[in-house]
Amino acid sequence: MNQRETDHRRPAAQYLRMSTDRQDVSLEYQAKTIATWAAAHGYQIVETYADEGISGVGIEKRQALKDLLRTVIGGQSAFQAVLVYDVSRWGRFQNPDQAAHYEFMCQEAGVPVEYCAESFRNDGSAMSGLIKHVKRTMAAEFSRESSARLTRAKMVLRNRSYWTGGLPGYGYRRAIVNPEGLVLRICDHRERASAEHCHTRLVFGPSTEVEIVRRIFNDFLAPSATYTSVMEALNREGILAELGVRWTLARVRQVLTNGKYCGRLTQGKSRHRLGGIREPVDQRFWVVTPDACPAIVGHDVFEQVQAKIESVKYRPSKEEIIADLRRVAAERGKLSDRVVRDHCRFGHVAIKRAFGGLKGAYEAAGYVQSPLQKAYADRIERAPKAIPVSRYETVELLDMLRKVLKQHGRLNTDLINATTGVPSPSTFTRRFGTISDAYIAIGYTPNAQQTLMADRTRKCRRPPSRGLQVDLRPS
Repeated sequence: MNQRETDHRRPAAQYLRMSTDRQDVSLEYQAKTIATWAAAHGYQIVETYADEGISGVGIEKRQALKDLLRTVIGGQSAFQAVLVYDVSRWGRFQNPDQAAHYEFMCQEAGVPVEYCAESFRNDGSAMSGLIKHVKRTMAAEFSRESSARLTRAKMVLRNRSYWTGGLPGYGYRRAIVNPEGLVLRICDHRERASAEHCHTRLVFGPSTEVEIVRRIFNDFLAPSATYTSVMEALNREGILAELGVRWTLARVRQVLTNGKYCGRLTQGKSRHRLGGIREPVDQRFWVVTPDACPAIVGHDVFEQVQAKIESVKYRPSKEEIIADLRRVAAERGKLSDRVVRDHCRFGHVAIKRAFGGLKGAYEAAGYVQSPLQKAYADRIERAPKAIPVSRYETVELLDMLRKVLKQHGRLNTDLINATTGVPSPSTFTRRFGTISDAYIAIGYTPNAQQTLMADRTRKCRRPPSRGLQVDLRPS
């Protein structure tokens, strides 16, 4: 082809998508097919948008498609058409109208979409419209059937005590085992754990992590220990959690409440419908398998921890607290902050919830404080309550979030915890109300799961403190 013929070819962009790197229709194959079609129909590829290893069920994680649509709608495109391998590469949206909607957005902006490997020409005729709709429905149905097969296969594997996906958790690693149960290799956290005709089981991780897990259980069983005290001790010593991030209350709680640490594997606690959000599953349908993985702590230690957690959750009546305080006073000869902490069945939180503090509880139990204790209690009550104030300005917090987004390309609490120089997610939550509102403040759109969690948080949280008004419009 001479230079004159090349100059008369119309500029076009190509969109490539591949769900996994094991697909037959690779990005290279798609690009070759599109190039052949473009040369035969007078187009020249000037830009490429590719989503590699991303499902076509939704658009949330398909950054290349979002960039393509943003460019087209903004009128900034240097091309006159979008070339795609086939209808399914454009998307396997569970609602076929969603795929049609994105195509219409391009067409309305004067940039039509062409499908290069299809038998029909996307010319707007009734026949092409009918075929496209059938193809989109077939693409969606293919994903639904694949999802159903995968769900059934996972259920079988769970019943056989295999690990069916996700991070193994602190103190464990995933092992690839053959049908005879022989371990072929141990996978790191970020390594893909897959092999033909093989499955995955949990095995012990590094000995240092195993010892830290045992320490977490033992430390929590101390009379005055809480999630917070365990977390603070680990962070103070520079001990990092899974994936090299700081310990949080949620991570400590996950270790202390997960039955796998005593060898009992519980799977299927949630369900992620195709194209939807993760939903909890009724406890009756959980798959619980005892002795499915090596135990880091004994059953007795694990059950003691669960009993302590349940006792903290339990809200005793005023009568129960009074009876317990009288018992402790009779046994120890006095009541004090330390005596209550070490010997009372109910902690300070339960007592404060019922009586407003130890002073009210003592009076209700008929215990007379010594003059020194009474003077100390009065001084504490008269002391002004400190108002927690963040040392960061709002602008600083927003700049920190932009730093995380620039470094990782996305935002979530794990990435915030893992980024040096950035405060914990709770700092952003206290300032903005929810972490999703902080994302919106820098122009980042939270995904469906983050939005759902934000909605739940708003129902049970008070508005941001100090009456701070935050402009949530993208900057």
